[in-house]
Amino acid sequence: MSAEQTEFARLLTAAQPVLYAYIHTLTFNYDSSIEVLQQTNLTIWEHRQQFTPNTNFNAWAVKIAYFQVLTWRKKNKRNRLVPGDHLFELLVSKQSPDGLPTELGHKQDDLESSRLDALKACFEKLSTHHQECLNHRYKEGMSLKTIAQKLNKSENSISQLLVRIKAFLAECISKNINKTN
Repeated sequence: MSAEQTEFARLLTAAQPVLYAYIHTLTFNYDSSIEVLQQTNLTIWEHRQQFTPNTNFNAWAVKIAYFQVLTWRKKNKRNRLVPGDHLFELLVSKQSPDGLPTELGHKQDDLESSRLDALKACFEKLSTHHQECLNHRYKEGMSLKTIAQKLNKSENSISQLLVRIKAFLAECISKNINKTN
């Protein structure tokens, strides 16, 4: 490997946490994030000659990651776990060119901190059963069918339960934030 390739590999390796965080913010799913990250890494490597040395590598790599996420969204547009266009655009707008959340930067923004605190408090108000359902669906990425089988319920009842839980969380978070503002 040449010295240029070695340096490029070092930059790409160092960028992995930023790229993963950026991609995961836009995909919401571990498996999808890993899939998009792998494709992003391949594309970055294939286009390494286009990178200008001594410029912001993360910003360049994040642009490539953005287009890989768009490709993933097109392939998975019918998947309910893919964020809608409005939410996707909002999430993209909250990112800086180098992949870091603009509202967070190097220190956490008060509003984001209060939202996170509100989410934690509201999550704790849920029953253990409701917490488990959310964890199965969003943390573990289980399908509705798998959750339904695991809990011996119908897919429809699990879907309706998740809708009610998310509505409760949204209202609870809103109330908590309004109390503090």
